[in-house]
Amino acid sequence: MKKVTIAGTILADIIKRIDFYPEKGMLCTIGGMKTSVGGCVPNTGITLRTLAPKEVEVTAVGRIGKDANGEYVRGVMEGYGVRTDGIREDGSLPTSFTDVMTVPSGERTFFSAAVVTEKEVLFREDVGFADRGKAIPITKNSVYRLASMTKPVTAVSVLLCVRDGFLDMRSPVREFIPGFADIQLGKKTERGIESVGSAKNTMLVKHLLTHTSGLGCGATGDAEFALFCPRSKMTLKEAAEGYAHTHLEFEPGTAQFYSPVFAFDVAARIVEIVSGMPYERFVKERIFQPLGMATASYRLSDYGAGQCVLTYRSEDGVLQAVGLKHNFAEFPEGYTGGGAGLIASTEDYCRFARELLAAYYGRGKILDENSVREMALPQVPPGTAGVDEYFNWGYGVRCVSAKSAAQPLSPGSFGWSGAYGTHFWVDPALGYTAVYMHNSDTFGGSGAPHTVEFEREVMDVMSR
Repeated sequence: MKKVTIAGTILADIIKRIDFYPEKGMLCTIGGMKTSVGGCVPNTGITLRTLAPKEVEVTAVGRIGKDANGEYVRGVMEGYGVRTDGIREDGSLPTSFTDVMTVPSGERTFFSAAVVTEKEVLFREDVGFADRGKAIPITKNSVYRLASMTKPVTAVSVLLCVRDGFLDMRSPVREFIPGFADIQLGKKTERGIESVGSAKNTMLVKHLLTHTSGLGCGATGDAEFALFCPRSKMTLKEAAEGYAHTHLEFEPGTAQFYSPVFAFDVAARIVEIVSGMPYERFVKERIFQPLGMATASYRLSDYGAGQCVLTYRSEDGVLQAVGLKHNFAEFPEGYTGGGAGLIASTEDYCRFARELLAAYYGRGKILDENSVREMALPQVPPGTAGVDEYFNWGYGVRCVSAKSAAQPLSPGSFGWSGAYGTHFWVDPALGYTAVYMHNSDTFGGSGAPHTVEFEREVMDVMSR
């Protein structure tokens, strides 16, 4: 019987990097355990529990992977008193991350995930298909629409400009886009948006990056977005100048309310103005190229057939593919939004997240320690409407202030999510970063059950 050694860590219910994916009938040794964890193998429902390396025979198949030669094979391991139906010997059903990602038909959605330190890959897994209909599996080169995980990249762009002396976080937005000199407060009513007078507070750059600008948020912002958002052949310049004529939900700096698009688009436009470079060129030359993020782009046309993971939605409990026409919402091809629109692989976003982790301790390639620590610092004053004792906002990232039953991450952690299900965070206290990639119109991003469960299971292992 052919034997193969599986060297990896079982991390909650996802197996860490596995060098070989065994076929049925192989005799496998599960070893190299970092910690003893019980978990469920993706796409199988099989729970594995082991206290020491053990040789087990593969008696079930049910997942896609690569063998030593890079060929795709199917195979999962079974052992330690578990059955292929996922029911434990005591008859109980496992509750796991992959269960959260299961629709009523029993199908599991498709994702990639990684947990890395500055130097080491602790966990890396790709599950399922980039295109299920064509049986194209997800690989390390597969890319995902990031949606709002674009925002941390925009924040880094602004921080680079601040470090280089091009602007200050307390610079008035009107200095760069004159239309913001007289911005109006608004109120959404049954008759539409009603103006309630000029804003008294000056909108600052820092307000854009902390969701405290009042721009493009709340009921007023939702109504404005329906009337004016990036469509057709609109450029970032045209969009940002147009936003200056929309209404604010509140006085800048007086509250915190998430701005999905407008505020970060304005921040990206300011980067264009002060750097003298198109924003797309700026992020490519100042961030993507130095960090080796070869797949990062705003353009779907930059990717080969089957490379971009399709977006799925659950319809009556069945997964249905959604066509890929835009990088986000109805944005025109190549629209370089600061709030959303980037596309990248899990590997490349890990490179970005790793840079944040390394720079936090003064070891960054493109960022200095002060910049990242400012980015990760809670910037919204306590007591401000919209923040609480658990969460605050840094620059482009949510900051964790305290743990709770619904918030398992270490205090001081920072990161964000995307509307299609992507999620990441950096944990300076424990010295790692985690990236989760998923494209769905059903499950959502920040605070969605699968992202919270992923946080909880990663922390269960990393805090031991």
